[in-house]
Amino acid sequence: FMIFYALSWGVGAWVLISEIFPNRMRSQGMSISVGFMWMANFLVSQFFPMINENPYLLSHFHGAFPMWIFAICCIFSYFFICRYLPETKGISLEKMESVVLAKRRKKPQPIQTERYSD
Repeated sequence: FMIFYALSWGVGAWVLISEIFPNRMRSQGMSISVGFMWMANFLVSQFFPMINENPYLLSHFHGAFPMWIFAICCIFSYFFICRYLPETKGISLEKMESVVLAKRRKKPQPIQTERYSD
């Protein structure tokens, strides 16, 4: 779990919140997002020992029940990302607002992107 979390949400959440908010509200959006991430981390750290020490769950799942819960959460997160978050490669931070608004309107809007040669 820790390896996959560190390779996905552990880093991806910070990249996402730094890119998704428009410039005029980036500081407020990032502070609210970081507050929610801290709260979620606190809940996970409190929830994990309780379900890992439950005798019924321990005997039936042999200690793997927390892993299954968090794996299911990761699967739901994957579908959430694929469905609701736009691709931001090649789009400047200033044009990000139009990308998010176009995704909400569900009408394709042409967006100017810059090409970089590798």
